[in-house]
Order: sequence, then C-alpha cells, then structure tokens
Amino acid sequence: MTTQLFCIPHAGAAAQSYAKFQPALSDVANVITVELAGHGARMRETLPTTLAAHVTDLVPRIRERINGPFAFFGHSLGTLLSFEILRTLEADGLVASHAILSGRYTPDLRPTSEWYTAPDGAFLGMIRRIGNTDPAVFDHPDLAKVFVPILRADYQVAETFELEEPGRILQCPITALAGGMDGIVSHRQLARWKEFTSGSFRHELVPGGHFYLFDDIDRTARTIRAALTGTSAIDGEAEK
Repeated sequence: MTTQLFCIPHAGAAAQSYAKFQPALSDVANVITVELAGHGARMRETLPTTLAAHVTDLVPRIRERINGPFAFFGHSLGTLLSFEILRTLEADGLVASHAILSGRYTPDLRPTSEWYTAPDGAFLGMIRRIGNTDPAVFDHPDLAKVFVPILRADYQVAETFELEEPGRILQCPITALAGGMDGIVSHRQLARWKEFTSGSFRHELVPGGHFYLFDDIDRTARTIRAALTGTSAIDGEAEK
C-alpha cells in the first residue's frame, strides 16, 4: 500500500507550496498537502498564534484522512508542527512509518529572536534575507497588508513555543535534513534530533540554504524517497 505523506508548510506558506512533490514522489507516496488555518484556501479563517491551536485544529483533520501507512514531511515551522502532531497521534496509538524533519533545530531550543514583534521594515528585511518569498510582497503595499499578518502570526507561533513533556519522544524513525548553507540550523543542532526518537535516525546536510528543498525538486524527492524506502540515497548513516 502506498504511504500517505502529509506535508506541513513553513511559515507564511500555503499547502500549494508542495504542489510539485506529488508528481515527483508518485511512485512511493500519496502526497497530502496540509493547509494551515488562515493560510491559502483557509485564509478567511482565524490565524492561530500558538502552536497548540494549530495542533488542535489539524490533528482531527489529519486523523480522518489516515487510511494506511503514513509519514510526515515538515520544513521549518512545519517541522515543529509535525513533531507535535505526531506526538499527539502516537498518544492515540497512531504511529507514523517515518518523520522527515527539515530546516529546524530540536523543539527544546527556544529562539533568541522575537521577530514577530519587530517593526514592519525590519521584519520584511529579515524575510527578504531568508528568501523564498515572492518579491511582489515587498514591492506592493496591498500585498504586504495581506501577507505580513500571516508571517507575523507564524513567527509568533515558532518564537513563543515551549516544549512540554520533553521526555515524550517519538516512536517513529526520524530523518533530519537541512541545507548546508542554512544559517538557522547547524549540523550539530540537526544531529540532536536523534534524542527525540526511540526509532532509527538519519541526518543529512544537503546543498543549499534554508529553502534548499525548492532549489532542486528532483534532488529533494530523491532524499525523501530514500527516507521512506530505507535506501542508501541519503548519505548519512542510520543510527540507533
């Protein structure tokens, strides 16, 4: 049976950001792109400002769609959301076949920044430096009025999260990924995801920056495929 791969977006992104994953992974997964409240097709809904609110909203939506083996892919904020959703599902007896966690350090580490409180100019400057945001957002005030509140809410979620029950780690295997030029997560921080699973573990730095996954969809698909199938396309060795 084909694995259902639930893909959780990064800050400010809609489910559509993963549109190219389905054709690239159709041989091994049924890609299910998850829309966050207040984003994309759900933009008219209230924007959550806590991770707990997102989890409360998303868990029943995801649970009702699970009908066989399933895995998760999350990037950045999506990694943090994936981890908490998976912990909730495991408490209900639903254990994923794999968690592919990308572009984010472990959930016990608090960010030192509070970008969500920064003035618009400084906030947008930071977003521009990280990349992967449509330049039109910076050039057209009307677009900024729409997207800046979404980005701020997402940064508030990420920057105010505090891990509860740190000893409640995942049972499923974890593959942790990040771009080798990512200034947000270091190799050492990436390797610490090993502490958050009782299953097998791999980690890998891949070419690119924080948004490496969109630079080369085929390469990203190969990496995800390797994780889902347990093949050797990932350079990092599996660890126990």
